[in-house]
Amino acid sequence: MNVVARPPEGGAPPVGRDTAARALAATAPAAYARVRVGRQALAIPAEQVLQAGPWPADGLLPVPRRGGALAGMCHHDGGLLPVVALERWCPIATDVPDAPATPGDDRRLLVLRCGSALVGLAADAVLGVSPAPAAGPVRLHHEDEEHELFQSAVMLGGEATCVLEVGRLTRLARVWAERARLHGDAPDAAAAADAG
Repeated sequence: MNVVARPPEGGAPPVGRDTAARALAATAPAAYARVRVGRQALAIPAEQVLQAGPWPADGLLPVPRRGGALAGMCHHDGGLLPVVALERWCPIATDVPDAPATPGDDRRLLVLRCGSALVGLAADAVLGVSPAPAAGPVRLHHEDEEHELFQSAVMLGGEATCVLEVGRLTRLARVWAERARLHGDAPDAAAAADAG
């Protein structure tokens, strides 16, 4: 007879039985890039950060849209890269103390990747790269909410830091550039068929 321990009504699952937490630990990255968006410190799996650089000198090229997280686009590596601003979607305080007088002076552009998808992320600061703690990330939200970008956190430098899920960002924003297209390669046959 198999007995499955069930959590008490409204309670946490028994230790060792949480498959989501085990899956999270199994896929934990070796290091995290630490960034700040507004007042919010964020962690991004380092293997998903292709590049962190200065904000484009000419700013972003506008994309006239009525809503969503897309802040604009910029030239990147011979192509156009869509850039997402998390503060357009998430309740992130953007009034940063001691911020530069001219907006964008210290802003950074991160190029994130998930598979062949690339997306730019507007950040106010890049704080560095930290090795992942041995304890790994902690799953905070145990119901898989497809419309959320943050479901876990990790302790980095003594600070609890939310982990941005890049795959969810690209799926939810429905904004990305295909890496092959940025490098001038022809789209694959399936992508061409979908587009036509």
